[in-house]
Amino acid sequence: MFKSHLLTAILTSIITCFTVYSLADPVKRLSRNYTQAIVDAHIRLLYRLGHSEAVITALNDRFYNPFTLDEILAKDKQWHNSVELQTQITQNPIAQEMAQLVASTQYSIAEIMLVDLNGALVAAYPTTTDFWQGDEDKFQRAITNSKFYISPAKWDESTQDYSFFVAMAIYRGAEKLGALIAGLNVTEEYMLSMGLERLLELRQQESSTPKETDAIEEKP
Repeated sequence: MFKSHLLTAILTSIITCFTVYSLADPVKRLSRNYTQAIVDAHIRLLYRLGHSEAVITALNDRFYNPFTLDEILAKDKQWHNSVELQTQITQNPIAQEMAQLVASTQYSIAEIMLVDLNGALVAAYPTTTDFWQGDEDKFQRAITNSKFYISPAKWDESTQDYSFFVAMAIYRGAEKLGALIAGLNVTEEYMLSMGLERLLELRQQESSTPKETDAIEEKP
């Protein structure tokens, strides 16, 4: 009961302090500033992962040895029935690091994907719906724009949670190699454990974050 009242108070404060886009649409109750605060709680972690030596090496290898479109579509078709292919993607060293982040109670990460320049998976955790992410809006925005992209928040009626994606293009120097995509699941437990004031403080604390984080955009 206490947690329920506290969550209500947090959400009321958000609605009172920030612009509420539309009370009729639960998706838009999560204000842009609050979304930014949630992203700030994760962005340095995701930036470090996306620019780690292991990730750059894996993307670089795929850059010089890319799958053809026919190969990508064939793998996408096999994805659900191929344990071997799923194992290659979800149990490689990068995916194992992703699994630790997803399992951590310190963060609110539901899934992470590393994709090459053509949208084919390089690593992911947990198992994704598709092998090919090239037709996904979040991938296309990360690749075509030089900025971070935040997808609109969606309300999941079954879990009663807000969730959205953060996507960033990964570079080697000036050469674009692929993208890192993370799904952030804003659960009741996470909001209660972090607290609104703590989330809003993160923007000041993250002032040393690389400049790319200032280019985050959210589309309605």
